[in-house]
Amino acid sequence: MSTIIVLVLFTLAAMVGNDWPNDSDLHSFHSSQRHILSGGLLGYEIYGNPDNDTVILMMDSPFSRVLDIPELYKDNFVVIPERPGYGISQYQETFTLQLYAKSIKKLMTHLKVNSATIVGIGAGGPYALALSNKYPSLVKSIILIAPLGPVNEIDNPYVGIESQFFLSTTKFTSNKARGLFAWLGRQMLYYYPYQDFEDVVIDTISHHDRNTIVDNMHIFKALLASITEGLRPGCMGYYSDMELWFKPWGFQLQNVPSPVSIWYSKNDTKIPSSHIDIMCGHLQNVVCNPVEGHGNLALILDRLNQLPQLLKELK
Repeated sequence: MSTIIVLVLFTLAAMVGNDWPNDSDLHSFHSSQRHILSGGLLGYEIYGNPDNDTVILMMDSPFSRVLDIPELYKDNFVVIPERPGYGISQYQETFTLQLYAKSIKKLMTHLKVNSATIVGIGAGGPYALALSNKYPSLVKSIILIAPLGPVNEIDNPYVGIESQFFLSTTKFTSNKARGLFAWLGRQMLYYYPYQDFEDVVIDTISHHDRNTIVDNMHIFKALLASITEGLRPGCMGYYSDMELWFKPWGFQLQNVPSPVSIWYSKNDTKIPSSHIDIMCGHLQNVVCNPVEGHGNLALILDRLNQLPQLLKELK
């Protein structure tokens, strides 16, 4: 129900035409660097000292390369690549997990990184696992936070009403209609009042999750700014992501050799336990860590807050 409320308010805000914040409004949330690889196909951001251990952060949908969490970058060299269609990365009609893994390999070569710890959040999880499957020598270990599972193999794959809605448009509409949806999504995001959106999100979640947001407000604001940049070109990148969710991944979980640590919550209604069960049951080197009480957003905020410590424990 909360998702429906947010979508309705998005639409009403677009009709009213309130101003979306400009880049100066978001300056405190992200840096101004613009790194592009492979002729514009892969935008990325780098944070921290390159002499530190490298962490590649594969974000949830529809986040971008920008994420201002200074404490995360203090002792790590963090690389955040975008996926096609988000932020400054060009949209690609043909896109697979394996093609993205190939792009990440090129990025690591470009940055002179031999191997890295991969952190996958939500829909970033499949991309992290695909990299390990295709190029295992590049991956030291994987941390997954509220990860999306192989939807086509799960009996109960529910991933949120907004995903089901957008997926239906990818299956049953023409390219022109998809373009219209992308334009509409862009207008809603540009014209929805930023502070009001923040308030709506806080007001439509559980009391427990609301407290977690308040305790991690700087991370919450950084995520909002990342979404703003991610959806700036429109929703087509989001479409590509969701189309991949509902297709075979192109590899078996049993063929992911890297050690994997999964953080999840049974109270997460966006990524239900069926996703976690199949990954914990099929990955060959996995530790599954339940976090009590958190919903999806609270789990992501809490684990991002704890990520510096989690990375230290891996060293």
